[in-house]
Amino acid sequence: MSDESTTSPAPSRRGLWWALAVAAAVVVVALVVVLGKARGDDAAPTSPAGSPSTASATPGPSSETATSGSTPTTTSTATADPTSATHAGGTPSGKPTSSAVPSPGSTRPAPVETTIGATPEPKPGVTAEVSKIESVEGVAELPGDVGGPSLRVTVTVTNHGSTSLDLSHAVVNLYYGPDRTPADPLSKPGAAPFPDSVRAGGTADSVSVFRVPVDQRDRVFVELDLSLDSHLVVFEGPARG
Repeated sequence: MSDESTTSPAPSRRGLWWALAVAAAVVVVALVVVLGKARGDDAAPTSPAGSPSTASATPGPSSETATSGSTPTTTSTATADPTSATHAGGTPSGKPTSSAVPSPGSTRPAPVETTIGATPEPKPGVTAEVSKIESVEGVAELPGDVGGPSLRVTVTVTNHGSTSLDLSHAVVNLYYGPDRTPADPLSKPGAAPFPDSVRAGGTADSVSVFRVPVDQRDRVFVELDLSLDSHLVVFEGPARG
């Protein structure tokens, strides 16, 4: 009996050791799990939210950069031709000016140059002539006018046609000297334009006053421009007024 009571506590101590061993194993496993998670969190990238990725931050080739081997495009600027400049009326300086001077390619009849005293036809059925030239003292009336020795020129148009002739756009100009210097027009004394029209078989006069130096009257040019469908007529000769 005494032998059995002495050896009976041994199984209880072995059970305690097993329990301690299991508990230690559980703790070790838990530590391994915790440490493994911690290492995984440390290895993960920690870029700020909304920051651009490495790929998007790398600049690509600019669309404005010229491609190798391509030919650059240039914009040409037209250079004005100095010979194309003209004065009022579209004619070179020193030439008769008129709003009806034909441009290149125009179908207007060619200009006619004749002498003072002649009776040319600006258009079929119409004749014109410088019927009178008088020496007068021009009067300055409008702003910019300069009075002085002048010529008063009367141009007569005769309508030989069967219908009335429109004269509402008729113009008379005068030039003098070898360079055909434009003479300044004046309204006095006695200037009067053509009427708006002339009846069939009738005549009409235009009286114009131009300031012309006395020593420049050996060669004058009286220009008559009836309309765009007529010849531009230039009467040339000395002014004996």
